[in-house]
Amino acid sequence: SRRRHTRLVSDWSSDVCSSDLKEAWYGHPNFRIIDNKVSDFQEKMHRTFNTVLQMIGETSESPKKYSKYLLKCTGPDCVPELPEDVKVQGFELEDTFLANSKSNTDNRIRKRRQGDNCFYEHIITEYPRSLNRNEYLGDGVERRLQITPREYLVLYQTRDKYRTTLKKYRQCFIWQGQYMIIDTILNVKGGFSVLYLDPSCKVEEMKFPESIQIDREVTNVKEYTSYEVSKLKPHPFRFKARDAFALTG
Repeated sequence: SRRRHTRLVSDWSSDVCSSDLKEAWYGHPNFRIIDNKVSDFQEKMHRTFNTVLQMIGETSESPKKYSKYLLKCTGPDCVPELPEDVKVQGFELEDTFLANSKSNTDNRIRKRRQGDNCFYEHIITEYPRSLNRNEYLGDGVERRLQITPREYLVLYQTRDKYRTTLKKYRQCFIWQGQYMIIDTILNVKGGFSVLYLDPSCKVEEMKFPESIQIDREVTNVKEYTSYEVSKLKPHPFRFKARDAFALTG
C-alpha cells in the first residue's frame, strides 16, 4: 500500500500562506472566507459545503450569500475612500438587464474591468416568488456563465431599453479578518454605496474605518437591488478610475 505523508507547518508559516492566498484571490466573484468562529470542524465543513452549493447555483441551507448595509454618503459620488494601509482591489462594473427577464428572474449581463483587463458574465438569478410583489427576501438562486466579448455584444442588443445600464465601482478588501465588498452605483440620481458582508458577521461588534458609516441594513429591501435601481433614469457622475465604459458607453 502507498504510504501517506503528513505535511506539518508552523503556525507562522500557516498564517503567511493563508494571508498570501487571500491577497491572491480576493476580488474574485466567488471568493469567500470560512473562518474558525464555529463550534467544531464538522460545522466548518458544513458551512463550506453550503457555500459551494451557492456558488454552483444550487439551493442551500443559507440562501443569502451576503448581508447588505446602506452606507452614508462620503467621498466623491459617494465612493468611500479607504485608509491607505488597506489593500483594496478595485473594479468597474457595468450591469445591463435583458429584455427577456421574467417576473421572478433577474437576467443580466456584466462587464467587469480592472485596468486593461475585462471579464464578461451572463448572470441569471431566479427567485421563488415574483419580483413585482413586495415579498423580496434576497434569497434568489444565482447562476453565472462566463461569456466572450462577442457573446456579450450579441446579448447587449437584447437589453431592456426601458432600464438604465448601471455603472458601479466595486472595492474588495479584508478588514478585521472579514472579507468586505462595497459597491457604489454611480450613474443614477441619488447614487449610493452598499456594503456586503458574510451573514455570520456581527456588525455591532466591528469597528469600521471612518469612511465606512453604516446607515441601515437593506438585505431584504427591494428598492436597493440593481433590478429596481435600473428603473431610474441615468444621471451624470464625476468619479472615474479609468475609461472603464468605452465598449458600450
